[in-house]
Amino acid sequence: NIREYDMSSVTLVNEGEYLCLDVPGLAKRKEEVMVGDKLIFSNPVPSEEPVPDGGGAQQEAVPAFAKRAKNYIGYVHQIAGERLKLRFNHTFHESRYLWNKKHDVMF
Repeated sequence: NIREYDMSSVTLVNEGEYLCLDVPGLAKRKEEVMVGDKLIFSNPVPSEEPVPDGGGAQQEAVPAFAKRAKNYIGYVHQIAGERLKLRFNHTFHESRYLWNKKHDVMF
């Protein structure tokens, strides 16, 4: 099942025209991921639970607008061992801020 490769809090590595994702265990079963496959990257959504502030009091829960995840679509262009070489839309690919953030990824 390709969903076994879903990961949390990953960052991408810039390799020229590609943004790369290292996927542990992929080299052994790479026939499950193919060139052209779509991966969905999203910003992790903060927990709904209030967080203790260290003094025993509870901080406010995260506001509703901050809980919305933004999704980005990446397409597999090359597979090199456990590394997927991906391309995104121009805005995401050119924004170091976006691809340096931690994302959850769904295969």
